[in-house]
Amino acid sequence: MGHASQPGDSRIYAPAAFFLAVSAVLALISPASGENRSTDGQHIERFHAILPPGTKPKLLHDGSVQKPGLTFTEGPAWMNGRLYFSNYYMFWKPFGSIPQGGPMVLEPDGTVRILNQSMQTCGMIPLGNGNLAVCDLIGHRVIEMSQEGKMVRVLADRYEGIEFDGPNDLVIDAKGGFYFTDPQSGKKKKKTLPGTAVFYRTPQGKVVRVSEWNEFVFPNGCVLSPDGKTFYLDDSGSDTVWAFDVNPDGTLVKKRAWAHLVAPGKGKGGGGRSNADGMTVDTLGNIYVTGYGAIQVFDSTGAFLGAIEFPKAPSNCIFGGKDMKTLYATCRDCIYALETNVAGLSYPRR
Repeated sequence: MGHASQPGDSRIYAPAAFFLAVSAVLALISPASGENRSTDGQHIERFHAILPPGTKPKLLHDGSVQKPGLTFTEGPAWMNGRLYFSNYYMFWKPFGSIPQGGPMVLEPDGTVRILNQSMQTCGMIPLGNGNLAVCDLIGHRVIEMSQEGKMVRVLADRYEGIEFDGPNDLVIDAKGGFYFTDPQSGKKKKKTLPGTAVFYRTPQGKVVRVSEWNEFVFPNGCVLSPDGKTFYLDDSGSDTVWAFDVNPDGTLVKKRAWAHLVAPGKGKGGGGRSNADGMTVDTLGNIYVTGYGAIQVFDSTGAFLGAIEFPKAPSNCIFGGKDMKTLYATCRDCIYALETNVAGLSYPRR
């Protein structure tokens, strides 16, 4: 998915030539509002207000040459000045065959530590009690994990008595409930759920299904808007980012196609397999979606603003840093940081 480039370089899809290529589909990508019909120049200006021209990512850890080694990084979470992230290799090598962990942490001094070698994890999100909710790929569940990588308790492992297949990503709301996706991506020989789905664990601990079975090919990354009233979901099996209104009880209504990822070089979305993965959001409501080998940026209305390409294709991203203006990206066996002009949401939500 990535393109050949020198370490530390990135390509930002913001020049006029790129917007000329996609201008014909911007009307299809965005809702028909006056704001979304802004000119190419206005999109470029708004994108550069987030990422100034010439902005380049900083390589923080290269797991191909540095220890600890990394295979596939995912699920970044920022908490207390530390970047937590997942690393897994179970889809390529037998579990336990190499000395890599699942949950890891990037310390403020730049060192990377393995927190637990007995886990293979994916999405993570900070909880209000100082621990993290973590998607456990091997246990087919969502667990609560301490900051040092110890399992505290199981948060969700089944729906109506049926074990999950492979919780993948999650996001917490201001009430302490959280949404998580199960695209049935675990290594089970026989799947147990009737299909893929999105679930919500209420603050009281009840697990509710908030999508239809197999409503999405591969429900993956998910985020909430800053006010918590809109839930966003991407589908790896298409190029669509979906939006839903959030009911007071956490259930979802008014499903709609909110945006379509733009395929680099094709100048359009519309039905392609994007391999869309993790997402994050800033305080202005801009959504950052990994897909087609880049991080694509959309404003709060779904208008495409631009895309950032890293030396290696990103899988997920999160804001962090002292002022929450650093965008961290998990990119295969590397971790990158990109300085921006906007602040991301902090978790847990208050």
